[in-house]
Amino acid sequence: MTRILRSMRRPVRPASAPPPLRALPSAPAPAATPEVPPDGYVRLPTRLLHRLPLVHLYSEWEASGELAGWGERDPTDRPVRAHRCGEALDELYGHTEWAGRDDPRVSIGWDWQACWTAGHLRWMAGEVRTNLMLVDERGDDLGAGATQRLLQLHLAHLDWPPAVAGALGMRG
Repeated sequence: MTRILRSMRRPVRPASAPPPLRALPSAPAPAATPEVPPDGYVRLPTRLLHRLPLVHLYSEWEASGELAGWGERDPTDRPVRAHRCGEALDELYGHTEWAGRDDPRVSIGWDWQACWTAGHLRWMAGEVRTNLMLVDERGDDLGAGATQRLLQLHLAHLDWPPAVAGALGMRG
């Protein structure tokens, strides 16, 4: 028993060793985030969509356009070949995920395609996936289809390609 107690003593540190690390006081707890409704949607009036600040979380490459949902499909819904962008020599595919800057419950992700055309990289947003539900002036849901279409129009006016390119290590 004495041998066990001796082995449990703190080891003596040499005089040249730095002092042990001490725990820093913890940061204050973040403000409470409102709960997400049971259906999982965060509702936003359509008129406020243009004011929704987003922050880039991550972007990834896809192995091919077939995985990203681009391209022709046969009757079994399997990709046949990827679309060409004009006279593009190279096509890049991937997906990206963004969150609400002021409301981290908001999650918006989309597939993207980038094509080299006449020496210029042209970016296009594809299918949008989100937990956002746009509502009208009365607070009624617009529905998933209308929300997706409005988000796609919204993305066309956002300058998202530089953030995606930067995350992927692409040079401008």
